[in-house]
Parts: sequence; structure tokens; C-alpha cells
Amino acid sequence: MIGNVKRDRDIYDLIHVILLRLNDKTEVEDSVLKLLQVISSNHLKKEEKIKFLHEAGIRMDSDMEEGVSHMCNAGDWIERQATERTTKEVTEQITEKAAKGFIELCQELGMSKETAETKIKEKFSLSTDSLPEYMKKYWN
Repeated sequence: MIGNVKRDRDIYDLIHVILLRLNDKTEVEDSVLKLLQVISSNHLKKEEKIKFLHEAGIRMDSDMEEGVSHMCNAGDWIERQATERTTKEVTEQITEKAAKGFIELCQELGMSKETAETKIKEKFSLSTDSLPEYMKKYWN
């Protein structure tokens, strides 16, 4: 809020919230919205953001450049975390389906449970916790 606003004491707890949805793929005419769009972009690199800010006439000191860098790194960190979590979940799902199929195949071929466990350990990089779980779950 720009300027001074006088309010009664009984309404000091009011809050104003502005929610902006900035889309990197849409060209924005308004200079303030363009600035917010560039700063919050997860597609632009730190150098591109700093160049835009310089061109917009904003004086950048080392603290501000560091802040831009942290904003860029925060988006990358969030994306990396989401990718790692998704990769782990998908890998676990695929491993379980493969182990299930392998266990069923071992049963169809008449292998003993112990032989099947040995073969699964050889063929899959399963943790010692997950193999007994899969055997219990899928060995009939």
C-alpha cells in the first residue's frame, strides 16, 4: 500500500491479499506485471532476469543479485524434489510389478520358494526389507 491511511483501532487486524497468476508464456503489456512475471519465472535463468532488471532501470547490488539467484535456485530445488520423489515412486511400482511377475513365473516353473528368492536377489536390486514383503504378498 502506498501512502498513509488512517484507520480506527477496531479494524487494525484487516489484511489485504492480492493473488496474481503470472504466466511465462503470455506477453504482458503492463510494466509492473512484466517485472513480476520475469522475477517469478521458472523458465528464465538468473542472468536473463538480472539483464531484464538492469534494462528496466533497476539498480542491482550484490544482495539483490543474490536474492534473484536464490529465487531461481528455489524453483530448481522444488522441481528437483518433485522429480526425485516421482522417480522413486515409479521405480518402486515398476520393481514391485516385475518382482510379482518373476515370482509368479518361478511358481509356474515349479521352483521352490527358497530358489525363487535366491534368483530374485540375483536379478533385482531389492532391499532386504522388500523381498520378504513381495514373497509374502505374491507367493501362493
